[in-house]
Amino acid sequence: MRKFFVLTTLLVMSTASALAVDVSGSVSFLTKRGQKPRIDDSVIWLEPVKVAGLPKVVAGSYAVASRSKTLLPHIVVVPIGSTVSFPNEDTITHNLFSVSKPNDFDLGFYKRGTSMTKKFDHAGVVNVYCNVHPDMSAVVHVMSTPYFTKANPQGAWSIEGVVPGSYRLNAWNEIGGSVIADVEVSKSGVVGQLKLTIDTRQHRKTRHLNKEGKPYPRTGEY
Repeated sequence: MRKFFVLTTLLVMSTASALAVDVSGSVSFLTKRGQKPRIDDSVIWLEPVKVAGLPKVVAGSYAVASRSKTLLPHIVVVPIGSTVSFPNEDTITHNLFSVSKPNDFDLGFYKRGTSMTKKFDHAGVVNVYCNVHPDMSAVVHVMSTPYFTKANPQGAWSIEGVVPGSYRLNAWNEIGGSVIADVEVSKSGVVGQLKLTIDTRQHRKTRHLNKEGKPYPRTGEY
């Protein structure tokens, strides 16, 4: 695990004398031949270690749509306690599910023009699939910290309004997993650039199973 000391610009909050700062950086990849990870699907967050006056995590409402047998967006990052709706915009039936405990669920079959919802009460990565169409997949990344973001297509990212203190900086991508670095956010100075590299070379793509833990049939999609 690497350790960074981040010098940050002070921002005086209008509601109190508390100080908030911006933390920014970039993420890149070490890849092997044939790998093409989406940089803008990378999730970055600050996990508090020793922080005073940490803001509350505020839950919200989000959506992942079934469209042309694709789940969009593919990666959605939500605060813990949030609700995600899964509208079916296709002309066919879907059955979305996850076996990612403790956020596992099974929405059952539902048709075009209808939507099902799921509340996510536990932090972690939730892999979502369709029990009918094996190529449909999405990830709901549930956060227990208020400080998270996604990288842009160039790999740059910024987290605004961070309370000074000790953190673990995490960068995660579906291909390659995660990298973690210790970060000390200071009360003076300028914003430091944090460069994180995710090594995807050991990643092996595998076929997921259906909700019963069995391989998908080769035919019979509808």
